[in-house]
Amino acid sequence: MSRQIKANDFPKNQDFEAKMKYMLSYAILAPNSHNTQPWKFEIDKKNRYLHIYLDWQRTLQYSDRYNREAYISLGCALANLIVALDYFNFLYSIEYFPEDSVKDIAIRIKVDKKLKRSISSLSNLFPYITKRVTNRFPPIKKQINKDILHNIEKYNNDISIKTIFIENQNIKDKIADLMYKAIYFAFSNKMFKEELSQWVRSNYTKQKDGMPLYDSGIPSPITILAPFLIKTVPPKLQAATNRRLVAESSSLLILTSENNDRTSWIKAGKVYELLALAGTAHSLFVSAMAGIIEHEDSCYNLRKSINIEGNPIFFARISYVNKTPQHSPRRLMRDFLS
Repeated sequence: MSRQIKANDFPKNQDFEAKMKYMLSYAILAPNSHNTQPWKFEIDKKNRYLHIYLDWQRTLQYSDRYNREAYISLGCALANLIVALDYFNFLYSIEYFPEDSVKDIAIRIKVDKKLKRSISSLSNLFPYITKRVTNRFPPIKKQINKDILHNIEKYNNDISIKTIFIENQNIKDKIADLMYKAIYFAFSNKMFKEELSQWVRSNYTKQKDGMPLYDSGIPSPITILAPFLIKTVPPKLQAATNRRLVAESSSLLILTSENNDRTSWIKAGKVYELLALAGTAHSLFVSAMAGIIEHEDSCYNLRKSINIEGNPIFFARISYVNKTPQHSPRRLMRDFLS
């Protein structure tokens, strides 16, 4: 199992390639849209580079036609990777879409030969990479201590990405109504549900990708019909479920940026995963909900209704939940290496 990896497994006496493969075993545990795992990695031993590519065969051509969620997923993988590198004292630098390469590289990480001497706060997040999970079970109504939110926010290590927490119930209710409209629109679309059905899995699945319905509340035997159920779910029912999840969450998270491009999306994914790991340390679940961003009218009204400066490019709920679902599956490391 991919989440059984331990710090003691680090191959400290082996070569650069072995060490980087170990680091990437944490990267692949990152959250990603529909659990498509839309990433490819390359280890360049000569130059001590790690490259992250988008796997174009695993993008969502209908629901993510601009590849925003795919690039956010790459950013999440990057976050796990740099936390692991930091934990094991590697010095590194990050470059987005390097211009000196003819390859379709989204992220280049240069890993220095020298080890760093000081410990940064990122290493504190390392134990939570294998514990973080997206949770769609109903939240419990409980306020988050301001100090906890402040502690989570400090892990936003990118000045180009702004963090907004929403705790006011009246504002949460307004946003919940916008989420209702976005999800109703999506689930009224036959093409959207057809694509989604291809990635939904039963709770008994042996497949290494896609979304088992562990946190759906549906009895496991019935999840065998998962693809059919998704195609037939009434839009009002799904929209109402999502509205309730938003309204009842302890806090909402919005990430904004002056730019709305693929680099900003990667950076937003990186920040999201760092905040999610920090939330996990406080027994909180930080769960992404892309619908309100992907639906242009809802995104516009979100920006307008709470006077957001910049572009909202990511949305998530932060909540306490009594139940913790199983982790979603992962493909084997050899499937990701090019």
